[in-house]
Amino acid sequence: MKCFTVGVALCFCLSSANLANATAIYDFSLPKNGSVSAFDIQLVFPDLLQPQGLLVIPVTSPLVASLTFNTPGFAPGVSVIGLEITPSAALFGVALFNAVAEPLLFTVAFPADFFLFNRTPGTTGTFSSVAGNVASALPLATGTPVGTLSVTTSVPEPSTLILLASGVFGLSVFRRRAKRDSRSSILRS
Repeated sequence: MKCFTVGVALCFCLSSANLANATAIYDFSLPKNGSVSAFDIQLVFPDLLQPQGLLVIPVTSPLVASLTFNTPGFAPGVSVIGLEITPSAALFGVALFNAVAEPLLFTVAFPADFFLFNRTPGTTGTFSSVAGNVASALPLATGTPVGTLSVTTSVPEPSTLILLASGVFGLSVFRRRAKRDSRSSILRS
């Protein structure tokens, strides 16, 4: 009876557990460019993005896991990035402003000036841009810097595995005790 109860409890726990989803991390960066500091932004989504229209994401969005842009006067509240996934590429654009709406780093036209990365939607790895143009109110060393896009996925350890391990451990302890008890009763007889 005890074995049946443990088995039912284990089946219930496994059937009600939720599996963890993969997390997609898009890390876009540009090097220091004249008077403009290096730029790096990390976006985290529940899964890899599929082809869709242009996403305009405020840099203050919860999707932004980290942001590094140390150019003096940068105003995050009025700055956005653009991201579009197509069947053959990923496009990134930046619109980073100061408090008086002067562009500190800006991809002027969509999609012409956006940073283009040759990448199909399901691929991960590190990619260099094959195109991209920026403008700024500050002096730039180049209007065509090379951007980097790193796309990774991570699967958090699901609680299901912990639950399964504890259930298997519990069953093994139960079986050992049952065997030990049956041996003891045989020896007593």
